[in-house]
Parts: sequence; C-alpha cells; structure tokens
Amino acid sequence: MPLGEALLLFDDAREVQATKTDIGNCYFQYAVPVTFEDEEWDAWLCEDRGTGDVIAVSIEKGFGGRIFFDSDKSASRLFEVILARLTGSFGPPPLLEPALQCDR
Repeated sequence: MPLGEALLLFDDAREVQATKTDIGNCYFQYAVPVTFEDEEWDAWLCEDRGTGDVIAVSIEKGFGGRIFFDSDKSASRLFEVILARLTGSFGPPPLLEPALQCDR
C-alpha cells in the first residue's frame, strides 16, 4: 500500500524520524501509536526502499529517535500478562522431562 494511503487510514500517525532510517529490517519514518494492556507502543510503518510502499508493520516500545531506545519506557509486562492469561485458561505449563543422556 502506498505510504500516503496508509497515513490516511490513521488520524494519529506521526513522523518519528526527520529522515527515513533502517532499524531491524524496518525502513521507516512514520509510526502509529498503539496501546496494549495500558502500555504505549508504536507501530512503525515499514517501507519498501524502492517503491516507498508500506510492506510491513513493526511493533516497538520506547523508541527515542535514531537508534536510541529509552530503557525506562521500553520495559514491558506483557509477558507476565500473557502467561497469566494462558495459565488461567489452560493451567500451568507442563514440566519438561530431563534430557536423556547417552553414554559414549
């Protein structure tokens, strides 16, 4: 999808980089703020370098510009939230059997 069309889909899309940058295989300049479990995240609109079309979305937290991530803002408790929900629905994870040892 062309970047212009993608930006029209989101009223709150914002420029997070003055120029496009490549971080973790995502070439981007714009992001859309999203919230998961009351945590603020960004959905980076990853573009194709040749066409400028949005080809992927990268969900990131605590991005402070360029390649800087704010360690205070990037901390997340989502693992604990998801684990608690899965445990509540399916019970605790099974213990793994000890690896079999073979004599050589």
